[in-house]
Amino acid sequence: MGKTTYKRLKGSQSFRQRLLLATLSSTPIIIDEIRADDMIPGLLRHEMSLLRLFETVSDDCVVEVNETGTRLKYKPGIVMGGKNLVHSCALTRSMGYYLEPLLVLGLFGKKPLSIRLKGAVFEGTLINYNGKLGSLISDAGDRFADGESRSIKLLVIGNFEKQEWSKHEYVLPPMWNNVVGRADLRLVGFVGTNEVVFSHSSQVIYYNIKTQAVVKVAIQGMGASSKCKFATFVNHMEDLKFTHAFK
Repeated sequence: MGKTTYKRLKGSQSFRQRLLLATLSSTPIIIDEIRADDMIPGLLRHEMSLLRLFETVSDDCVVEVNETGTRLKYKPGIVMGGKNLVHSCALTRSMGYYLEPLLVLGLFGKKPLSIRLKGAVFEGTLINYNGKLGSLISDAGDRFADGESRSIKLLVIGNFEKQEWSKHEYVLPPMWNNVVGRADLRLVGFVGTNEVVFSHSSQVIYYNIKTQAVVKVAIQGMGASSKCKFATFVNHMEDLKFTHAFK
């Protein structure tokens, strides 16, 4: 057997598409510098789970990840399909994150594909939109967005008893990818009725659905610790004089 030639890539962008295209074209790939400069470097839980999913539906698939998770060596196998397969999904992404590549892989399998996905669910961010119950959902079908996201959806309940929702979709502007970069954002809510708030451990991003303006506010002094967890809230107020007494 000859020496395997790997196609070299960098960064975490378009991770699902890279894996899918590499698998369908039988092209071994190496991805370097995966969030190498981020506060939490390397592959995220849902990306590791996606790799395991590709292994589940393939034969002779080889996955090698370094200790920091910043380097992936992936040699595709043969997409076999099969019956009664089971995969446990990471809870940091919704079902759609896993279903979309599966739908394509299933078309090229040697056998019909029957698989049970456990753990992942449809989840948006529940919000108060102008006094009504609403939900914000990314184009991936969950509460997360990144530089590759193209749109977000706003669902607002009209008649609670009949479960009638009005639906609105907002296409993100061309500048979105340049502003967000490689950050993985969480949909937080609305400020007023026009500004959508996204959060990250090092930044907060405001997107105005009327003017299409995108504003990024950096957060400094949080420290580079992977053990810390951060939460962002809208319309939250503190009595600064009261909290100062405990310092």
